Amino acid sequence: MKPLKLTIKNIASFTGEHAIDFSLLGNMFLICGKTGSGKTTVLDSLTYALYGSLPGSRRQNEIRSLRSDFCGPQEECYVELDFMLNGKTYRVRRTLPVDRITRNGTVAANAEEVELYRLDGTEAELMSRQKSEADSLIQSLISLSADEFSRIILLPQGDFAEFLRQKSSERKIVLSKLFPIERFTRTAERLKEKRNSLSSMLEEVMGNLQRLEQAFPGSQAGERIREYENEAEKASKKCEELRALLFDIQTESRGLEEKIGLHGDYEAAVKELEKLLSQADEQKADEENLSQLREAVRIEPFLDAAEQAQAKRNRIQKDSADVQSQLENLARIKTDSESRRDEYERFRERIPELSSLIQNAQLALGAAEELRTAEQRLCGIENGIQNESAAIQSINEKLEPLQKIAQNEDSLREAGEAAERELFATEYLHLKALEKDAHKTESDLQKTAENARIILNGFSEERENIRKTSGAYFLAQNLEEGKPCPVCGSLHHPHPAESEKQTLGLEEKIRTQQNLCEQAERSLRKAQDDKKELQGRIAQSRENLARFTEDFIAECEKEAENIDTASVAERQKTARREREKQAAAYTEFEKACALIREYEAALKIPQEKLRELEKDKAAAQAAFEHGQRQLADLLSRIPADIPQSGQAAAEAEQRAQTVQNILTSLRGERERLENAVRAYDEQRTRTEKAIAELTGKEAVLKSELNSSEKENDSCRTTLYEAVENSVFVSAARDITERIERIRAVLQNKAYINELERKIENYKTEKQRLEILCGEKKALLSGSLEEMQAARERLSLQKNETEKDLGESENALADIRTKLSDAKAKAGEYEHLEKRRKELFAELADYEKIYNAVSGKNPKKIQLESWILQMYLEEVCLYAAKRLERISDGRYTMYVKDADGGRGYRGLDLEIYDSYTGKRRACSTLSGGETFMASISLALAVSDTVQAKNGGVQLDSLFIDEGFGSLDDTALEKALSVLDEIRGSRCIGLVSHVASLKTRIGARLEIEKGLTGSRIKTVQG
Repeated sequence: MKPLKLTIKNIASFTGEHAIDFSLLGNMFLICGKTGSGKTTVLDSLTYALYGSLPGSRRQNEIRSLRSDFCGPQEECYVELDFMLNGKTYRVRRTLPVDRITRNGTVAANAEEVELYRLDGTEAELMSRQKSEADSLIQSLISLSADEFSRIILLPQGDFAEFLRQKSSERKIVLSKLFPIERFTRTAERLKEKRNSLSSMLEEVMGNLQRLEQAFPGSQAGERIREYENEAEKASKKCEELRALLFDIQTESRGLEEKIGLHGDYEAAVKELEKLLSQADEQKADEENLSQLREAVRIEPFLDAAEQAQAKRNRIQKDSADVQSQLENLARIKTDSESRRDEYERFRERIPELSSLIQNAQLALGAAEELRTAEQRLCGIENGIQNESAAIQSINEKLEPLQKIAQNEDSLREAGEAAERELFATEYLHLKALEKDAHKTESDLQKTAENARIILNGFSEERENIRKTSGAYFLAQNLEEGKPCPVCGSLHHPHPAESEKQTLGLEEKIRTQQNLCEQAERSLRKAQDDKKELQGRIAQSRENLARFTEDFIAECEKEAENIDTASVAERQKTARREREKQAAAYTEFEKACALIREYEAALKIPQEKLRELEKDKAAAQAAFEHGQRQLADLLSRIPADIPQSGQAAAEAEQRAQTVQNILTSLRGERERLENAVRAYDEQRTRTEKAIAELTGKEAVLKSELNSSEKENDSCRTTLYEAVENSVFVSAARDITERIERIRAVLQNKAYINELERKIENYKTEKQRLEILCGEKKALLSGSLEEMQAARERLSLQKNETEKDLGESENALADIRTKLSDAKAKAGEYEHLEKRRKELFAELADYEKIYNAVSGKNPKKIQLESWILQMYLEEVCLYAAKRLERISDGRYTMYVKDADGGRGYRGLDLEIYDSYTGKRRACSTLSGGETFMASISLALAVSDTVQAKNGGVQLDSLFIDEGFGSLDDTALEKALSVLDEIRGSRCIGLVSHVASLKTRIGARLEIEKGLTGSRIKTVQG
């Protein structure tokens, strides 16, 4: 990932919009400025644009701190970054949340907005506007998480310096975030879970085996199964014998039952025949009823024809009477209509007059509506004039106090410059006082180191003198038994020369004094490093003073000659408070000026509206007066006899309502007359038409009545002849009674088929029973009493046999149940034993693997610690080469070989010093040495991550602070290393060290002001 352009608006100390074009800065540039000016804000903005969070431990809860304190609560705050990755260009824009007031008065925050684009020339293709989706896309593109980015791309020097001084347990946590060991951790957890699961399963199987052994010993299973099988075979044979005996008994019983059944069948058939013969009289009555019903059905068509002819004649007679009555009513209606003809003719003449009056009333209504509209418009204009006048007055009242504040601009600016001048002066004086203290400290430490070295030289000379006077002792140190003495040649040395006691004490003093010398020199080097850093800050402060007059600078220089730290501290606090006070006052002044411009712009709007309203008022007044005259003229044309036509209303609503009432009255009268005339014409037409239709219908009905009389006489004659020739002649003396008898018989017409079936069934059943009785009687043989006694005997024998069979089958079932249970337990025992062996073998394998990865191994190291050790050794390999180069071959970094406790072995670092030939802990390094080691370590982590993951392109590096602790030589070495590794990378250095400006031409200068910081780009 390589940044191309960063745009920020109202972020942290920056007010307004600021853009950084990284393409103008080359591959290495410096981000410099005073403390608190906003150098680190540039790196924060990069991280926030990509990940929506801040570097390090600040994270989400401090995102709101990015919002500038100099901007208004509703002003937009955003970060926009264009960056290149794999030859493609992307743009991401994030807008910070803004607080808003809800309807119920509470404060709520709008959500953060994010947009991700793919850029192709001048075209921008939107990839996402959803925060979660955009975050996921960016992380997949860069292949680094926010933690990895903040540690690998930003290279925070303080963090890596802290990493050098951390304990093994703390260092393990940091390495776990930098390198992917989650899958190894998960593997160890899964192995533990699998081992525990297998152990639980084995315990469960062992418990089941123990319970089964107690209930059913496995050694006796075969013998029990054989016993149960023999008993089952014997019981099965006995059951088969009893079933055969039972079958013979049942066969004999069925034959006997058939013979006994023949006697019963014969007796039943005889009883059924006797019952049927008792129904002979009923059968005879049914035959007589069937004969009469068939005769009545033959006469039924003649009876129906006579009845239909009679009904037709009666209907025609009734229709004829109805027509005659209707003709009489229509004649009376026609006479009444003729008497009212003149009245309705007058109605016809009145309708056109009313239409003309309605037209005039409609015109008057339109005029009244126009008059009301004109009056409303006039009232609206007058209200608008009042509102705009009130708005102008309100704005003028707000402007008056703001204009008083704006008149103090010159005094505020002068006071602010004076406060800033005093603050810069006190800062410079404070640094100069610290420089005096640093000179004194350096001088004292230099004297201490020289004195310690003089004492050490004295001890060394004394030791050398003793050596010269005690040569025999030093020769005796090299004597070995069996080898000749270089002085006397003896092979035995019973009394070698001894050293004086003072020599041993002197060696202890020399070692102690050497430690004191080293400690004094380290303290001196640290004091010199601190002094160099202080001189850089003084140079920066001197540049700040260069903005003022030479006399002021000379006055500060003169005052610095006699200043001390204690006297300038309170003055510096007062200057800072005064500057903050003046900055706040100037901020209020700028806000007042902004409000004045807003109010002056807002004042023009109501003034312009007021002028336009004054013009519109004259036109509206003229339109209102014209409408009044037009309405009065139209109302005068309506006759006085129309209701409400003479009323005059003063108000607009009353005028319109009066005209509307007149129009409604005219329309109602016209509608009434039109309806009356229309109803009269329709009634007259209907009456004449109905008279003509009924006259024709009367003639038709007379003709139909003559024909129906003849038809009725003919049908009745035919019916009488049919009745006289039927069986019903003897049923009654009169023809009418005979016909009624026929009608009564015909009511049972639906049962004719049923009677026919009943009679036929009787005959058929009688014949069948007579034949059956003859056949059953021929089959009878033997005595019924003997057969019943034999049946009783067989029943007793069957019951005893079934009882014996049931007992034998129950015994067989019990034996088979025991046999099945024995076989099942034997199979279960075999299965559990097999499962136990399998689980035991599998658990042993997993136990070995888990012990290997969990630290229960000969080296007592966990898998994740071993993986991190491999990563750390690779990082240390890269770091050692760079550290050796920066330190001119003096220092090299190693992973400590000593064992660590609790699984942290191999995670300690140490530094080899070629000057002393010894290794020492990282915590003993000075400030400059720590920077050299931490920059080497940071770059090594970056190299390791890129080497391990080919998908990660580390095209950018940003190094934040740490250069102030280096001397000129070490600084040049560090810059040369960075220059070697940059290649096509973009490397940014964040520092306030003044000397870096002369070494790095391209830079971003962050200038701090009273109302916020600004960015100045200087091209190399």
